[in-house]
This record gives sequence, structure tokens and C-alpha cells, in this order.
Amino acid sequence: MEIQNITNNILGTVSFELKAKGHRGFQSFTVYPIGKNEKVEKVAIQSDKRFGYYFFETGKILLSKSQNYSNSVKFQMDKINNKITEITINAVDKVNLNLNIRITDENKGGRGIIIDNQGANQVKI
Repeated sequence: MEIQNITNNILGTVSFELKAKGHRGFQSFTVYPIGKNEKVEKVAIQSDKRFGYYFFETGKILLSKSQNYSNSVKFQMDKINNKITEITINAVDKVNLNLNIRITDENKGGRGIIIDNQGANQVKI
């Protein structure tokens, strides 16, 4: 598996492309904001076909199966039915992704979008 093109997005967080075993090609994922009072151990991520969670310390990513309109409810259903894909990114990609997430700890996205992403500054690198 491989991560590439980590970029800031209009939401004020980051997006990245992930290619994992079983994926035909790279999929673009958006990282959800991390609120100031949230426990910072994982963050929700979403592509156009998958929803999941990225765990900062371990570099583990849990993903729902590929489906239209994937969301946290469908993720939970996939988890109950043992259809979750579990992958772990390498140490270099983990540090790079964590660092890029950490530096987005502002309250603004693009085009005047206001968010609470202050918890991002607690991400361990």
C-alpha cells in the first residue's frame, strides 16, 4: 500500500490518495476535522466509495467495503458483518500523514468555511 498527494483541502483538513491491496488504483480520501474537545486517537476518513478510520499511533486504517454513498452507518454494518478492510501504512507514510494533519489545526477552511479542527494540533508525529 502507498500514500501520495497529501494536500490541504477546502474543508481545512487534508486529502490524500491511498492505494491498498485489493484497490484497482489510488482512491482519494478526505480527513474529517478533529474538534478541540475530541479524543485524538483516530480520525474519520472518506472517499467517494469507502468510509473508515485512520489511527494515528499505529498507522492502521479500517475501511468499509466499496459501495455508493459510504458513511459511518454503512461502516458499522460492514463491521458487524466482518467486511472491514484493515491495512497498516508504513512508518514514513504515517509520519508524513500525521504531520500534514497536525498542521491543519485552524478554524477555517477555504472560501470562508468555518470548522473546529483545533484537535489536529494534538496528533502525535
